[in-house]
Amino acid sequence: MVKMLKKITLILFLGLGYCWANTIALLDMKRFNVKSMKPVNALMGAIENELKNNDGYELRRRHKLLPEIAKEGIDVKDCEHDCLVRIGALMGIDLFITGELKKAGNVYLLTLDIFNVSKGSIQKTITCRSNNGMMKLMEKVRKKINVELFDSGFIREVSSSHIEDSIVASKDTHSEKDGAAVLELVPNVSRELSNKKTSSLDPRDSKDSISSTPLRKEKMTGLMNIEYDEVDIPIRYDLIDDSARKIKNEPNEKIEALAERLIKNCANDYEKLRAIYVWITSNIAYDVESYFSDDITYEKVEPSNVLKSKKSVCSGYANIFDQLAASAGISSQVVTGYAKGYSFKPGDKFSESNHAWNVINLDSKKYLIDCTWGAGNVGEDRKFQFDYNDFFFLTKPEHLIFTHFPEDSELQLLKDGLTMDEFYRLPYVRSNFFNYQIELVGDHHNQYMVDYQLELNFNIPEEIKILCALKDENDKQYEGATYYNRESVKTKIFLRPPGSGDYTLSVFAKKYNDDGKYEGCMDYMIRVPDNHVKNNGYVKLWYDKISEHGITFKEIHSYNYDLNDEVMLSYLCSDDIVFSTKLEDDQGRELEQYAMVQKIDGGCGILIMPPGNDAYTLTVFAKNKKDEGNYSGIAQYVINGLVEGVNKKIYPKQYGSFSSHGGKLNSPMIGDLNLGEEYNFSVYLDNVLEMNVIHDGKWTKLEKTSKGTFELNRSFTKKGKVSLAAKMVGEDKFTTLLEYVVI
Repeated sequence: MVKMLKKITLILFLGLGYCWANTIALLDMKRFNVKSMKPVNALMGAIENELKNNDGYELRRRHKLLPEIAKEGIDVKDCEHDCLVRIGALMGIDLFITGELKKAGNVYLLTLDIFNVSKGSIQKTITCRSNNGMMKLMEKVRKKINVELFDSGFIREVSSSHIEDSIVASKDTHSEKDGAAVLELVPNVSRELSNKKTSSLDPRDSKDSISSTPLRKEKMTGLMNIEYDEVDIPIRYDLIDDSARKIKNEPNEKIEALAERLIKNCANDYEKLRAIYVWITSNIAYDVESYFSDDITYEKVEPSNVLKSKKSVCSGYANIFDQLAASAGISSQVVTGYAKGYSFKPGDKFSESNHAWNVINLDSKKYLIDCTWGAGNVGEDRKFQFDYNDFFFLTKPEHLIFTHFPEDSELQLLKDGLTMDEFYRLPYVRSNFFNYQIELVGDHHNQYMVDYQLELNFNIPEEIKILCALKDENDKQYEGATYYNRESVKTKIFLRPPGSGDYTLSVFAKKYNDDGKYEGCMDYMIRVPDNHVKNNGYVKLWYDKISEHGITFKEIHSYNYDLNDEVMLSYLCSDDIVFSTKLEDDQGRELEQYAMVQKIDGGCGILIMPPGNDAYTLTVFAKNKKDEGNYSGIAQYVINGLVEGVNKKIYPKQYGSFSSHGGKLNSPMIGDLNLGEEYNFSVYLDNVLEMNVIHDGKWTKLEKTSKGTFELNRSFTKKGKVSLAAKMVGEDKFTTLLEYVVI
């Protein structure tokens, strides 16, 4: 895949007449990190010239069309698919093209999507790649536009179908379109994750958004309803797998001889396939040298040479499997097509087929096998690692279609096959998604336009734990951007992006009893417009500890807090859970007495005071007071102080016994007490026999009220330390709870 350094988005329109497209208009290109307009103008000129050369078309110049669009109050620079549909209706344009130009060095990759406004779907995709600069790309673009749009009769067919669609639509003005944009725009939602119902409409919800109606809705929805029913296949897995892995091919051994040894102990054709799959995936390494040097020859993928070298690329894996299966008397076919493999990211598109796998005919049924992906993977270091994956043996067509798209549509083995555009639209899921039996709930897409918040729903088995991460195009990961909530198998993942730009949302998973690393399951492309709604993210949580301590939230906390005064963060939990905090500046220095733990109804509250006008990190810890172990981190926040200079208002120094006994301080809430000023001490604490204020060696007892609080009015005539101490039920000594200073 070409590493994208520069990206240009191209938009051009083709207006349709009653039987033939008669108006073509080319709009400006969106530019990202492209300083020079020369290659852009050259490309636009080449496209205009090619469109102009076709008879029967009127080319509307950009300098005339743009002012007309501007009069409607539409800014084409920020125009997404819903906007383009609106322009189409206003200007009488029925077909347009969106494109993306990527550049790396002297390599250009151009992708053009032809979008039908009345259909609400992309009907054709054209790709061009040039390794020899812009001039070569323009030459290829002219040929492709001429051949694939005009000579092929595509434009004539689209315009004819447009007439039929218009007639059908006129019968029912409420009928849904037969599709929607590949890039889904998420409507604005309420800022809070609350279950409260309201009759008022958030003004942000009234903005236009792209229809969420998917391409061929029933079919796509069917694919989203993933089934994990077990198929009883007559294979003695342990016996066959162990036997196949022990077999080593002999020098100069022929394919037929190896096949004979592999199937010797097999009782049926299913076991033969299993033995062949396990042997290949255990013995043939991926040829990373040939792949990355683009030195893949016929000789290297020929089955006998693959057997000798013990390495190959995908076509070599498919070829040797095909020949071993044939030698075992099983009908096999090599399938070529497109696969979302190494370096693929949601939103990417293919310029040519890039993968090969196999389809098997057995007992009048067809099965899919991919030995390449079953053998292992290529890491970021470009080295291959054997990592056997059982998922790609006899894979269900409904599962493999998420990542594999054959050039021959019949080899999808689906009752209702997908188009290439629908394949692009599918969420990007990996084999672990299916291995962990995760289910998609609702209509999922591979990419979303998010201006404030995104919610994705899944069913995830309770024994599977997950982890979410958001990264930008530079692979920088952002804390506090994701949050998930689980109730039994029902799982909601929420996202609040940190700013405008393109991101990748990744979901990882593993079993709860697995000490290994989390494994990638799915990725989504997230696009955030420049006019997005600013948000403060979600609190960073250590979910294992949150679950272990039974901590919940009335409303989920933010990650960033801009403070010029105090705020309380509330946690709902049992009285057995005790909390502590740590506040640090950007140098990692701990700042004391700017956070205070308080008992609240149904849980615990933490008061936060900003120390100054810098950014600070607040980490919250918790433990069960019955446990002798240390506190564990449960949550983390960023506190952005908005006070001028140093905040001299601090809380009293707090000792662990205060929170472990359910302490709640009503007053005084400031740590520094003024000389001669009278203060009311009002404190609640569980299981207390007696409480005293200690100053200058003098103990003054607090009186317990009918409400259970301990009260005392007291002033101080000397500077120095003031301690609040209590004697607990069952204890002989007093324990220090809080500490003040008289200044």
